[in-house]
Parts: sequence; structure tokens; C-alpha cells
Amino acid sequence: MPSDHLTADELKVLTLKEWAALNTLSFGTAKRLISDGLGPKTIQLSKRRIGVRVIDALAWQEARVRS
Repeated sequence: MPSDHLTADELKVLTLKEWAALNTLSFGTAKRLISDGLGPKTIQLSKRRIGVRVIDALAWQEARVRS
């Protein structure tokens, strides 16, 4: 989805701690999922800090829904 069609809320960036809390994950589990490539897409905010856009967090959650 092109970013020019996304709302400001969808483009908001969550910290890793915020994303973990949103998904009721411990911080360690969240870090492991991301480093193992099993979490949502991330954005490199600085040399030592990553974030997760809300739209990517939602897409990750949707992909994990069981039918």
C-alpha cells in the first residue's frame, strides 16, 4: 500500500516496548521475534533504536489470525 494513502495514525511509529505491550508480549520476546524475522517490519530510527509503524503492526497481527 503506497504511503500517500495512509492516515497519520497508520504511519505513527511505536517503540519496541509499545509494540510489545500492545501485543501482550514481554520485551525480550518482542526483541527475539524481530531479530528472528518473525515480527512485523521495522524502521531504523537511529543507530541503536528501531520502531514499528502501526500499519505494519496491524498487518503482522492480521497475518497471525487463526481461522
